Amino acid sequence: MLTKRFAAYAQAFERAYESRDWSLLRDFLTEDASYEVLGPERLRSESRGRKQVLEFLEWVTDAFDRKCEERKTVMFDPLVEIDGRIELHAAAIYRLPSGTHCHSHLYETATFEGDRIRRLVDELSPGACHEILLALDAYPELFPRSLNGPAAS
Repeated sequence: MLTKRFAAYAQAFERAYESRDWSLLRDFLTEDASYEVLGPERLRSESRGRKQVLEFLEWVTDAFDRKCEERKTVMFDPLVEIDGRIELHAAAIYRLPSGTHCHSHLYETATFEGDRIRRLVDELSPGACHEILLALDAYPELFPRSLNGPAAS
């Protein structure tokens, strides 16, 4: 059942985030895995290949998440399995250095090949991630101008 495998991936993601050991996710991704973030231009990204996906996840969490006072994810609906993929609706909530909170709603789709994720897509609607964009602008000394990846910052 892919929902259990995705839940294991999500738990491994949190362990990787806490330990900074992104190799913990290797066994959850195919060698040719891809990760795309669709949304406003300054938040869009695309990584192809397991190595690049892991490097991007490390970079983006260092560039934004770790610079916030707190980060958490809230699931709105249970995981749904449809034709070899998992779909979810969630929000990432961050407490900024000022103490205020910002959040981003996302729809995530994980397409599996066997028991590994081959394609991961996060869709961010412009209105639902407006607060993230405001945070990037409000703290230029802390955050990069965009979260497109290390080459763009």
